[in-house]
Amino acid sequence: MRCLALGQAWHATGGQLVVVTDCTAPDLLAKFLLLSAQILPVSPSAPPAKQLAALLGDIQRVQPDWVVLDGYHFDLAYQEQIKMAGWQLLVLDDYHHLPTYQADLILNQNITAADYPYQDSSPQARLLLGTQYTLLRSEFITASQLPKPTNAQLSVLITMGGSDPDNVTQRILQALATFQAKPLSLTVITGPQNEHVAELKQLVQTLPHDVTLIHYVENMATFIPTFDAVICAGGSTCWEIAFFALPMFICVLADNQNANALYLANAAAALQVDLRVITPESTAAVQKRLAHFLTAPALRKQLGQRAATIIDGKGASRVVEAMLSYEH
Repeated sequence: MRCLALGQAWHATGGQLVVVTDCTAPDLLAKFLLLSAQILPVSPSAPPAKQLAALLGDIQRVQPDWVVLDGYHFDLAYQEQIKMAGWQLLVLDDYHHLPTYQADLILNQNITAADYPYQDSSPQARLLLGTQYTLLRSEFITASQLPKPTNAQLSVLITMGGSDPDNVTQRILQALATFQAKPLSLTVITGPQNEHVAELKQLVQTLPHDVTLIHYVENMATFIPTFDAVICAGGSTCWEIAFFALPMFICVLADNQNANALYLANAAAALQVDLRVITPESTAAVQKRLAHFLTAPALRKQLGQRAATIIDGKGASRVVEAMLSYEH
């Protein structure tokens, strides 16, 4: 989705897009087609050397102004070959997972990006680091200008990403089953790869709250700001929620989510709990912290206000400006 945001900003300047991808999700591809993008499919099952050769061939035929790589499988070999062929290269990164980078621009939109040694490992690159470069899609900018509804009950969105393999959504709902301090209106969003929908449907029928279960929402931009608070995983959705000044309760589900969640918590912009390993202690911590989060309106207001200072919605435009003004 962040490449879609970058594509929207590039298209807004009159630029053309060519997307080389193994993605087959029709909804996502349709969003690129709305930008008049050319889609070039690739086979994820092909050997790495053939994938690299195919990409280099596509680049040679397209003759782009910029090549953008987003994916952990795009290792140093990809970068070196693209640069050796003479192309300008932007690499999206999250946690400095390579020892060095051969790129003209390195974009890490995470709040801890400046902590990584990019300057030492890749001195030739211009660095675009931090949340001032967060890539938000244009529909989020538009939705932020709409009036916010007033909800009769505390309205809480629960979303744990596209797959939620450990069914953390179920654990959150079980924790909320014991919450009786006030009535809640809960909306649970399951992603397109979630395999626990049937179990969740049974569970929500037993809860003492008003619960709506929705399998996949196409336009989260208009959906998110209708809520009063959000319980979510620690991925890029956090930046979208922060942009709307909504209080967050973040569940850390993977190593690459931990640093951002801790930073937001330390900045008083979110509450967080580490659920990378589920234990009786972590389950008890979820119940206790959720109860605190849901019964403290002043705290939620503070969290939302602090979160909103981190994201201003201009990140994609800044990245495109850096691309257009780049000089060797």
